[in-house]
Amino acid sequence: MAAFDVDFAYAHGLWTILTLIKQLEEAVEDTIMAAGSEAFHAALAFYHNVQAAARDDIPGAKAIFEDLKTRFPSGKRRGAASDGETGGE
Repeated sequence: MAAFDVDFAYAHGLWTILTLIKQLEEAVEDTIMAAGSEAFHAALAFYHNVQAAARDDIPGAKAIFEDLKTRFPSGKRRGAASDGETGGE
């Protein structure tokens, strides 16, 4: 019985550590998602400012815009339901 108690305590301790590690992993993943989203929105705002500067013929802006526009493809993403097609005639 003493060996069982030791083994059980050891397994329970490892389970507790694993649970904490999983919680930490989830928190890190959430932080990565939030940071990535903020970075994307900042980059998109910069892109729109460069786009406006290029339209206003600000020196150097057009070259930067041409480089950035490959990373920000134009056009709106639309699903089949939002493109006006209902599937019938």
